[in-house]
Amino acid sequence: MELFVTRPQHDDTTFYLSKWVELVFPLCREKGIKISDFEKKRANAGEVAKFLKNKNPRFAVFNGHGDEETITGHKNEVLIKNGKNQELLKGKIVYAVACDCASVLGKESIKSGTIVFIGYETSFIFVYDPNSTATPTRDEMSLPVFESSNEVLVSLIKGNSAQEAYEKSQSTFDKWIKKLQRSDAPPEAQHILMTLYWNKAAQAVHGDKNAKLE
Repeated sequence: MELFVTRPQHDDTTFYLSKWVELVFPLCREKGIKISDFEKKRANAGEVAKFLKNKNPRFAVFNGHGDEETITGHKNEVLIKNGKNQELLKGKIVYAVACDCASVLGKESIKSGTIVFIGYETSFIFVYDPNSTATPTRDEMSLPVFESSNEVLVSLIKGNSAQEAYEKSQSTFDKWIKKLQRSDAPPEAQHILMTLYWNKAAQAVHGDKNAKLE
């Protein structure tokens, strides 16, 4: 089994996405999953397309910016675009942490042979501590959203189905929502809660919901 992952880092948002997804790498190694890490400048259209065509990994994870029909990589270079090259996702279990792309690209990619596409049908949003931008995984403000998002990957890597991974992620959102609604929650809780509600509602799974990595 092989994990293909894009991790551009050209702005604060992509840097956060890149560093938080890196936390699942030890679990991948523990489960014997090889990691093909397209980090920083490697997250470009040429290298990504060549790898997806030639190596055809079953598990593909994208972190970056996006819109309804597009996922981008380094410096917002288009990696996957509906109507152009969504067939690169054929035969793959895909998780995309990129704004809006599950709404059109995710659905259309299923028609082109993607096994399952998990992503976000509207914006993926988070708040962060300006004093923690150099060390995103120590940022307590962004933790609830990224722990909830990462649960999709953790669950898939542990052998759960796409639907189970989605449900476990949704449950993690709920766990944090409940925690941050308590009377002893920190002052910034109201801002974090907004991002949790938003991302929970935006998250979607299309395709074969029973699909597993193995």
